[in-house]
Amino acid sequence: VRLFASHIYYGDMAEQPDGKYVAATTWGSDLTLTRFWGDAPEPPIIPASAKFSSSVKSRSKASRFKSFSGTAAGTGLSKVEVAILAKDSKLLKKSKKCRFVKSSSGSTKTVKAVKGKCTPSVWLTATGTASWKYKLKKALKTGSYTLYVRATGASGVSAAKSKSVTLTKRG
Repeated sequence: VRLFASHIYYGDMAEQPDGKYVAATTWGSDLTLTRFWGDAPEPPIIPASAKFSSSVKSRSKASRFKSFSGTAAGTGLSKVEVAILAKDSKLLKKSKKCRFVKSSSGSTKTVKAVKGKCTPSVWLTATGTASWKYKLKKALKTGSYTLYVRATGASGVSAAKSKSVTLTKRG
């Protein structure tokens, strides 16, 4: 159905599966979406996602690596979680186990590898959502780590993003 009211107003109307109508109308250069005989349509759900800030460097001095941060987005964003894997190829090869940081104090938990890979299983809650931060109470030991981040929103839990970090005695 096409609606014409004057030379500067026109629109299209469509019936939705629930029997209600949606009209897209234009008045001058403005576009308006109106739902007749019912509530306005729900806005689309944007899937949750998270990423690291560009300030998270791949090589840092261990004594200075006390926190890391990033951003997250998505409809109904409710939390951001991080996981920190302390890379240990000998432990993985010999006993098929992985070591994850389990608290902000840097203590670790050893877990079984999944199909020979270290898959995050120990998640720590970050502070904030759209702009998040994870702060360590104590600096991590020197070595190689993989940082993971994921966000939870209306669409569920996002896929984890990762970043490798090497912590050294010198910066």
